[in-house]
Amino acid sequence: MAPALYSNTFADGTHSNVFSSKGTDSDGCNEYSSKSDSTSEKPMTTSKLESSKSSKSSKKAPQALVVAESAEHKLKEMMGVTGTSTSEDLVLRLAVKPGGCSGLSYSLQTIEKSDIREDDYIEKFPFGVSFAIDPHSFFYVFGTVLSYSNDLMGGGFK
Repeated sequence: MAPALYSNTFADGTHSNVFSSKGTDSDGCNEYSSKSDSTSEKPMTTSKLESSKSSKSSKKAPQALVVAESAEHKLKEMMGVTGTSTSEDLVLRLAVKPGGCSGLSYSLQTIEKSDIREDDYIEKFPFGVSFAIDPHSFFYVFGTVLSYSNDLMGGGFK
């Protein structure tokens, strides 16, 4: 069964994304079923999604990622820490990788613009951060709200 994303928007503007998948691990020996639920604060920033391929079509790709206010603040802080000359220089690769019996693992890494691949989808945000998402990962992250938590236990990007 292919993984599915169920997304809910509540009256107060919060979102809940539920990922559900079934399958076997990389060895093919253990079956697993995974479901993760993430509820985040009201999203603040939206983006424009582009493919790095040149396209003659005037159709715009749908938005794959929404960045919540908490994540936007942390990303702006990271821009200062990485020493980028301008905010346009920060590109993050968002990827989904198999996680064995525990389901999927999400990766967020800083990359150079030269590391963007031809088939990557690029989301540019008005605060100067771009996300590169490979086609395989795009399927899993579509509709995701990226937030950040300062919690001592389990803090980080969510």
